Amino acid sequence: MNLAQILSPDKQAKMVYMNNDSNNRITIYQNENYTWLLVQDVIQSAIENQKPYRPILPYCFVMLLPMLHHKAPNSILELGGGGLSIQRY
Repeated sequence: MNLAQILSPDKQAKMVYMNNDSNNRITIYQNENYTWLLVQDVIQSAIENQKPYRPILPYCFVMLLPMLHHKAPNSILELGGGGLSIQRY
């Protein structure tokens, strides 16, 4: 099963938030294992529901690679928070 199938709203997933206005639709779904954020029905962020609350989208791990080389960075620039999966991790 691929990631898109895992994070597709189905019978086990429940909608925990929805904001639908004339320009945007933001939805948050949650199932037993994951919570994920969709904007215009495109997955923006996804995180495990069990500790250590790891982000599960592949690009998140690539963005965290510099942390392997710089254990205590002096600063971090974050542009947009999405579903805050990296911050929670």
